[in-house]
Amino acid sequence: MITRAMAEIRRLGVGCGANADTFTGLSGLGDLTVTCFSKLSRNRGFGERLGRAKTRDVLAGMTSVAEVIHFAIRLPTRPHHKVTTPIIDEVYRMLYEGKTLPKACGPDLP
Repeated sequence: MITRAMAEIRRLGVGCGANADTFTGLSGLGDLTVTCFSKLSRNRGFGERLGRAKTRDVLAGMTSVAEVIHFAIRLPTRPHHKVTTPIIDEVYRMLYEGKTLPKACGPDLP
C-alpha cells in the first residue's frame, strides 16, 4: 500500500508540475512514512477511524483537521490532472459517495 501510495503521489505531483525527485526526500517519502507509522498522524488516525466506522460517523466526530478530507474532495474537480489516482479516488468514494471499505478494497482497485 505504501509503495502504491508513493507512486500515486509522485504521479499526481509530476502531473501538477512538480519535480519527481521531490517525492523521494523528506517532503515526499518522509511525510508518507510519518503518515503511515506515527500514531500522532491525523491522517493515519482518520484512516483508522474510517476503517472501523461509517463515513458519516467519522466525519461528524472529527476534532482535528486531516488533510486527506479536503484533498479528496477537491481533486476530482480538477480534470486537468490527467493522472490515475486509484487510492485517492476510493477515499473520495468512501467519504462522499457512501462506498464501503470492503468494496473500496475489492478487486476493482488497480
